[in-house]
Amino acid sequence: EWRAKYRALADQFINSRAKDELFCGESLRLFMQKAGIEQPSHPNAWGGASAHVIMMWLMNDVIEHSGYSTAVTPSAHKRRYPRYRVL
Repeated sequence: EWRAKYRALADQFINSRAKDELFCGESLRLFMQKAGIEQPSHPNAWGGASAHVIMMWLMNDVIEHSGYSTAVTPSAHKRRYPRYRVL
């Protein structure tokens, strides 16, 4: 199922980040797409899945909030995203 693939790739994403590296949810989605995960059945699934793994990482002291960054995807219209730092 899509969610299981997403979680497995999320583990790969966070384990491949260097200590103190900064990232945002958009970075996570772009990583997933480059890894070949198919589009979810609903576009909001990206945000929901990202929010879930990010919340788990925050709760388990894997990452911490580190300000905000601007979206690079043109369709996001320069939206501000929370930025995180790998601990």
